[in-house]
Amino acid sequence: MNLKYRIDSEGDYRVQVIIPENRNVEVGVSAHTESLEKNVRVREIWSVAVRIPGKLPEGLAENLLRDSWSTRKFGSWALAGTTSDGKQVLVYISRIPESSSVKVLHAAMMDTAESARGLHDALSELEGE
Repeated sequence: MNLKYRIDSEGDYRVQVIIPENRNVEVGVSAHTESLEKNVRVREIWSVAVRIPGKLPEGLAENLLRDSWSTRKFGSWALAGTTSDGKQVLVYISRIPESSSVKVLHAAMMDTAESARGLHDALSELEGE
């Protein structure tokens, strides 16, 4: 895996992932893991899909919950918080075991990047792009 990355102010990795059509998507990979059970630790992988001003559009949350249940394998949709200018940050987040192979890590990063970019493209008019 030959990927370009940087380390952000929190110590997390910000990886540049190339998805189909030669599109570049930034994916965050947590440097630290979280405990799920006594001997199980998980690592978070996420990518911002869209920043939405104000409240989520009618029906979006329900559609994303349905999508998470029916089609997503590694992760799901989540609200990561609100920006200083009041935009809701919608991310796709995956959690994989810390012990995962490089192959699984790469697959999770690709899935995260493709999922976030797909929603970004579908909702880009909400960001004012």
